[in-house]
Amino acid sequence: MKKQIPFNLEAEQSILSAAFINNSVMISLADQLNNEDFFDTKNQHIFQAMRKLSSEGVIIDYTTVYNELMQNGRLNEAGGSEYLLGIIDASATSNVDAYVDIVKGLSMKRKIISVAEQIADTGYDGSVEPTAYVDLAEKLIFNASKDRKTSDFSSIRSIAANVQEKTEDNMNSTDDVTGLSTGFIELDHYTSGLHPGEFIILAARPAMGKSALAMNLATNVASRNKNSKASVAVFSLEMPSEQIVMRMIAAETSINSNDIKTGTLTPKQWQYFEAGIASLSKLNIHFSDSSNVTIEEIRARCRKLSQSQGLDLLIIDYLQLISPNENYKGSRQEFVSGVSRSLKQLARELEIPVIALSQLSREVEKRDSKKPMMADLRESGGIEQDADVILFLYRDEYYNKDSATKGTAVLSIAKNRQGTAGVDINLLFEPAYSSFRNKTE
Repeated sequence: MKKQIPFNLEAEQSILSAAFINNSVMISLADQLNNEDFFDTKNQHIFQAMRKLSSEGVIIDYTTVYNELMQNGRLNEAGGSEYLLGIIDASATSNVDAYVDIVKGLSMKRKIISVAEQIADTGYDGSVEPTAYVDLAEKLIFNASKDRKTSDFSSIRSIAANVQEKTEDNMNSTDDVTGLSTGFIELDHYTSGLHPGEFIILAARPAMGKSALAMNLATNVASRNKNSKASVAVFSLEMPSEQIVMRMIAAETSINSNDIKTGTLTPKQWQYFEAGIASLSKLNIHFSDSSNVTIEEIRARCRKLSQSQGLDLLIIDYLQLISPNENYKGSRQEFVSGVSRSLKQLARELEIPVIALSQLSREVEKRDSKKPMMADLRESGGIEQDADVILFLYRDEYYNKDSATKGTAVLSIAKNRQGTAGVDINLLFEPAYSSFRNKTE
């Protein structure tokens, strides 16, 4: 059976007829349809002429459309005067919205068919790498689906109504956290939690405990949100997943991580150890510890996880270890800036917060004050611009063995688009357990 390209000629003609009869309809049609949404080329040319006349404030009728097509040399391609008169005689003035839905829907099907053919053709190209091919396929489908019938603009009335609804929901809540709770009281207070679409940077020099803090955040988010069903994805590019989970068990049970590593546990510690494993095993945390993962692979895996099981938070440890595509020829700074932008786009696409750990430059070590600042972000240009929240982790005792703040860490909120910035949060830190806790605990 021969395959038929999807289109509906009657619906297309009915839309054009309605615009002839009632010129005010054309204003709405121009916002909802493009010339390419019409399958028949005759209808494409007529609709294009109508849009032009409407934008110029000219009344749409047989004569004006006829003259517009004549001047552009498109009259014959538009079916001539006989076809034009036939559309006017159709007199379809009712149910225009239904016709628009039909035409727009069939146009979408044709675009998807075209994209599918493009994907198939590219698949036969031996020079295209598999990961790049999968990423291209996902991107083409995603871009095509975004073109569904939507308004280019949202009125302030509808947006304000959404804001009011969310504000009422938050007002009725006893909690000031409107996003995902991090489990750290002051951090939740200043940020109101982690929100969909946010790109969050957690930066520090080595040995400050940023990986430990990230894993504490993963555990807290998974256990404290959505009735302990929140889904967290962790890309660990520096440590194997078993080493990470070992640290998480230490933090959960307050058993020295070295004892877990060596297996020198007392009978009571074994009970705590097994209970900790049982508790963590219930959480919806997913690990990927490939050391040479690309941003394309991260996108693909997160999209798949989001579709199959859901995804509420993505953590990447750490940003500068993401590998470039082997064909990449640009500078290191351009690459890191591109990765930063891609992670921000991924946060918005999947509507989740994304936390990326980042190294700080060695310039910190040359200053008297070792406390990080924005300029210390390695390849900082794109990162600083794209991030919604930037957190710096600092432990004075690492540099000063006689520090009066032993056992504590400072988490500084250097940037916060939606809340308070320039504040320091004091946390307790127990390196043996890879555990950060609220100072009130």
